[in-house]
Amino acid sequence: SSPFALMAPVLPATPDLECSTKLLSALMIARLLLPSVLRPILKKHVLADKLISCQDHLIKAALLTVMVGWGLFVVPQQQWFAWNSTAPAWADFPNQHVSPGIRWYYMAQLGVYLHSFMFHFLEVRRLDFHLRILYHALSAGLVAASYLCGFWRIGLLALLLRQPCDLLFHWGRVAALMRAPRPAIVLYVLLIGSFVPLRLALYPYFIIYSTLFECMRLHPSLYETYYVHYWLFNGALLLLVPLDWFYFVLSWKVGRRQLATGCWVDVRDPTNTKHTL
Repeated sequence: SSPFALMAPVLPATPDLECSTKLLSALMIARLLLPSVLRPILKKHVLADKLISCQDHLIKAALLTVMVGWGLFVVPQQQWFAWNSTAPAWADFPNQHVSPGIRWYYMAQLGVYLHSFMFHFLEVRRLDFHLRILYHALSAGLVAASYLCGFWRIGLLALLLRQPCDLLFHWGRVAALMRAPRPAIVLYVLLIGSFVPLRLALYPYFIIYSTLFECMRLHPSLYETYYVHYWLFNGALLLLVPLDWFYFVLSWKVGRRQLATGCWVDVRDPTNTKHTL
């Protein structure tokens, strides 16, 4: 029989995912309506050719601020949570109770990533368009699969590690596009200072190590029962590593040029336009 047949017995009831589709619909409507509200405010501070880009980054930054704050509030309150270990995330696997608060948070995260994925087709298309599509497709797929397959605890830890960098990036772009040099520089320094420990160090050291090796040590029978999930889930997690390195190098080059010249050059923009901070 097909190895994918093993997935059927462990999938929980999927009506929870309906919450994500409802949130996705609300976000899509809000994303279409908000620019008309933001445009009169932003046009006083942003160059005309950067107005749409600034609107996009501002909406994403505000949304991520809510999600990061929500995560920092609900996840550390869980009894299994530990700041220095991922082992408690595998306790009682696969019979782990999902509290209503965590369920709502997880489904909201899925809605946010689906929204980001779909809106790439409506935003200004930059040179990294296909990489951004891949990144958000992987992220949305990992959130959905980790919930359905019972890996939601390690998924929560991954979200806590990864999302602050996205938050700082979008707020930094807003500051740069609004020609606010000091906030832009501070946010850039914070981005680089958080990207290295969170995504380049802790993410592979804690999250990927835990999903590849620690889970097998704690649950020796896991591979036999969940080997389809194991390889699909870890394969997607590993694909995020080169993407993280690519965007770190890109951010480093752009920020260094910005600090040296005082001009922001978005190398992802096909027109390679620049503006002075």
